[in-house]
Amino acid sequence: MNFNTPYIPGWDCHGLPIELEIQKKYKKKINSIEKIKKFRYKCINYVKKQIETQKKDFIRLGIIADWKNCYQTMQFKNIANTIRILKKIIKLKLLKRKKKPINWCLKCNSSLAEAEIEYKNKKSISIYLTFKLYLSQKKIFYKKILKKNINKKNIYFIIWTTTPWTIPGNCAISIHPNHKYSIIENNKNILILSKIKKNKIIKKTKLKYKTIKEIKGKKLNYFFVTHPISKKKIPIILDKKIIINTGTGIVHLASEHGEEDFLICKKNKISGLNVIDNNSKYIKYNFIKNIEKKTLKKAEKIILKILTKKKKILFKENIIHKYPYCWRHKKPIILRTTPQWFINLNNKKFKKKILNSMDIKELKI
Repeated sequence: MNFNTPYIPGWDCHGLPIELEIQKKYKKKINSIEKIKKFRYKCINYVKKQIETQKKDFIRLGIIADWKNCYQTMQFKNIANTIRILKKIIKLKLLKRKKKPINWCLKCNSSLAEAEIEYKNKKSISIYLTFKLYLSQKKIFYKKILKKNINKKNIYFIIWTTTPWTIPGNCAISIHPNHKYSIIENNKNILILSKIKKNKIIKKTKLKYKTIKEIKGKKLNYFFVTHPISKKKIPIILDKKIIINTGTGIVHLASEHGEEDFLICKKNKISGLNVIDNNSKYIKYNFIKNIEKKTLKKAEKIILKILTKKKKILFKENIIHKYPYCWRHKKPIILRTTPQWFINLNNKKFKKKILNSMDIKELKI
């Protein structure tokens, strides 16, 4: 483009990898302002040594750059400029605080960027779980859907999940409005699940069922089910993004632990429940005992025992599937909703100001 572009090397000096490296050698508890200061200076000195080592290696490789004026995020002038820019952003009312599901490492109790994730095969427990139709709606279901007045049998919606640990945080179940669902029955119950997956699931359960009706998902909207553990009233909502080829065509939603779950629940104004705290341990619940301060692995075993005791699990098996791992610790990660700061770049005035400040006529792309 005929622009002179001198290369100024730069180092991002702030980050969890640096702190974790120092923590390995720093055995004291960081529980006072003085200790925090000492810890920070240890981090700064560590970074300085790393920069000098890396700089020598780059120069030896023959990389031409302005090595005397390197950019470092920890330089006071850069920290001051960041604060000045942030002040302008706040004045323009572009800074907002919102909740968002993020990649969360259970080992270091922190968020991860997409670049810090790698996918590996993981063995997970897969369960087919029953959500009972809310008792007060039983008569309505028989009358409107089945066109019968008999209401002796209980009605269950079947969901499939590979994350049983998220069940305490369930806040809704979703169905595809245009997909066909089968209503099947045996001597004891009536079950609802995807028409395409019906035969496969019946084969797995080894139970005898007969199909009594097939309906489109949109007819099941506005019904409610009971949470399998807490007995809370849970809404059934419509979602066209549901993939029918896997599971049962009915999706369990834990909005605080899934990006798609979060978006569909936000759209329907449904608030969720975060089951994991900042230390990657379970939060205390009134409806589930012996789970507080437990790790995800230990808590999941307790949840599965409760669901089995309550006879909520229709079928369970182990599966191998691609799963995100922390590249640093080589451990599986989870999604966890936390408050985040966002800069709103969709502001029309702000966009116009940026474009006007650029000499776009000179760009020959």
